[in-house]
Parts: sequence; C-alpha cells; structure tokens
Amino acid sequence: MDNKLNGKDAKLLVKALTQLRTDVDEMARKNKLARWANEIQTPFTLGEVLPTFAKHTLDRMRQSIGVRGISALNKEKLAGALEKAVVDNVARFLIMLDTHQYSLLKRVVESGGMTETFAINDLQVEFFRERGLLFPGKRKGKKVLAASAEIIAAFKKEDNQELRNAIQKNTEWIRLAHGLLYYYGTIPFSVLMDKIAALTKAGTVPPKRIIDVLVENALLYYGRFQIGPAGVYHREVSDPAGMAQEHRDRPNLGYFPFKYDEIWRAGDEEFVDKNMAFKRFAKFIMDNYDITRQEADDIVEECVLIIRDPEEPNHQMSEIFSFLQSQLEFDSFDTAQQFAHYLMELHNNTRQWALKGYTPNELRQAERKHLRLLPSNPSSIPGVKEGKAIGRNAPCPCGSGKKYKKCCGRGGQFDDAF
Repeated sequence: MDNKLNGKDAKLLVKALTQLRTDVDEMARKNKLARWANEIQTPFTLGEVLPTFAKHTLDRMRQSIGVRGISALNKEKLAGALEKAVVDNVARFLIMLDTHQYSLLKRVVESGGMTETFAINDLQVEFFRERGLLFPGKRKGKKVLAASAEIIAAFKKEDNQELRNAIQKNTEWIRLAHGLLYYYGTIPFSVLMDKIAALTKAGTVPPKRIIDVLVENALLYYGRFQIGPAGVYHREVSDPAGMAQEHRDRPNLGYFPFKYDEIWRAGDEEFVDKNMAFKRFAKFIMDNYDITRQEADDIVEECVLIIRDPEEPNHQMSEIFSFLQSQLEFDSFDTAQQFAHYLMELHNNTRQWALKGYTPNELRQAERKHLRLLPSNPSSIPGVKEGKAIGRNAPCPCGSGKKYKKCCGRGGQFDDAF
C-alpha cells in the first residue's frame, strides 16, 4: 500500500489541523476556570450531563467527534444529537488510544465510573471531554474524572484482546514518532511512516490507521509535535520550513540510522541525550558554581537546544554565550575560554536537526572534506586555522549549491562571542 499522501489531501490535512489546533487552544483557555466547577454524582447519563454544558463546549464536542449538519441547532437539540454521536463513535475513539489513555479510562470504569487518581494536564482533560469519554468535575471538594453509564457499558463491550493489541501498537507508533522527531527535528509524514515501519519490521504501516493515531490522537493529546507544509516537526523547531530546507540542501546525506532502542528511549518526554560531552560540561559548571546537578543539566540542555535550533545560525555561539551570561557570572577571560572549550566539544558531539540526526564529529569521520568542526583548541579563537580548510566562500562540497560558510561550514568559527 502506498504510504504517501497526494498533494490535495496533504493541503486539506494541513488546513484542517491548523484550524483545529487554533480552536483547541482558544477553547481550552475559556474552559480552564469552569472545567472543574460542576459537582458530579455517579452514575449519570450523557442525557443528564450534556445539557449542563455551555453551547460553545457542545460545539467543540461536535467538531472533535466530527458530526456535520447540526451546528445550527439550539443548545437543547445539539445536546440530544451529541448524545447519540458520542455512543456511535466510542469504538472509533477507543481504537486510537495508547496505553496511558486506555489505562486511565479503564481505571475510571473499574472504579464505578469515577476516579480522583489521574495525572493529566488541562489540554488532555479537554481531549477526553470533547469526545464524551470522560468528564471533569468535583466530588466532595476534590477534582475527579467521571464516565457516563453509556461510556462504561461501551468500554466493557469493546475491551477485548483485539483492542488491547491495537492499543499496544498505537503506543509503539506514538513513542517512535516522538523519538524520531527528537533527533530529526522535522520529517515528511510519508518518511515518518516508512521509518516507523522499518523500526517495527512491519514492512508497511496502514496509512489511515497511523494518521488517525498520530494526527487525531497524539498531536492533540500530547502536543509534542505539529504538522504543516514542511511535514511533521518537533514542537521546539522554531522554523519548520527552514529546517526542512536544510534537509533538502543535503540531498546526499541520509537520515542517521538509529536503532530501535535509541529511538524508543528518545520517545520518552523526559529524555535528554546526555552524551559524554554533555556530562563533562555539566560537571564543569557544577565544579565552578554553587548549583545542583539538575540546574547544571538544565543549562547544558538549553545550550543543546540553541545548537540544534539557533535563532541566527551564523551567530549561534554568541547566542549561547549570551544565554550562559544570563545564568552564570564569568569572572575572567580565562573562565570564558574554559566555557568555549566545553561548548566546542558539546557542539561537535550534539546530534543536530539540520544534519538529519548526525553529529558534526560523525560527519567528519564519514566525509572529512564536507564539514569543518569548531576549532578544537580555544586558543585558536578567532581565526587561527590548522591544516588545509575549505574556503569560506567556496562551494560547499555537500552538493547543496550554497557557499561553504552558509552551509556545512556554518558555525565553523566563533563569531564575537566574548
């Protein structure tokens, strides 16, 4: 089966997702204060709870469920129409869930329709409410999530091994997608599907199924990636189109061939790739400043993000030094030079989005003429060169057609960082 979306479908998908995300953010803001206001008593039915919602909340439910032709109904009739629509779509929503979402819903069902034990944010609460699966409220002054009698009955009916197998697969797809984007930054949707298929040794993945799981579920529930004309991109990528162009400008460079376990680990939301350069830099900061390990790690992590996604690519070291000086005091030029040493090591060993997941060191080993690293000796800053280097205005050997200084040589020398 062809995994690629045609141009028309891709444009419609992008337009729908952009509008959907805008609507979700606006409604989440409006509902934040009122979300937990209602006192909930179980059991209850959809027919009892839906009429208590504001019209704009019902409209959001209608859009999320995908019901057409009822937007002009008054509040009472809209609530009645949604009562049927929620029940009709329960099976479709359940088959998109991952283990985290399924476990929460199962806990509610097994607890008699209500739980006080949950760890989800406001956007995720809205995700469940807009689909009629769970409703937020209060019980004896405590926040609770509750399910209607119809959802409890439907869940018990649909909860079988086939559903659980699908949910395990969804969980794997979502985590691998998050891991791939952690390292690549941005990637075409069709390539993302191919990568997931290769990692899972599935040959291919069903396009409709994975689109439902990633787009209708993971994108809205976790918010860790977005979709646009440039493809799928990590939420921290500030210029998706520019990053996608960086990839296209390196046609002879494939995506770094990560192993399954590497991508799986990177798919954890708390994951940070703490390589030896990262750890040495963090230890240096701890040894010279009165801060905790976590604080040092947070500083280095921010430096990594600037390396991967600088505001001004040709001045990334100035950007990093400005950030460091906002966090730490440099008491001498010697201290700044020591920071420069650790920053150069960090830069050359950081997996970079523009390099499709490679580190500059890895590319140097594979193609020594295609990439010049930051100078290995801080005393060479600025302008002292060792060996034969590619001219800054010469065509880049990677084949992009750009000047070397605008391509793989970008960041090859410190600018006015001090």
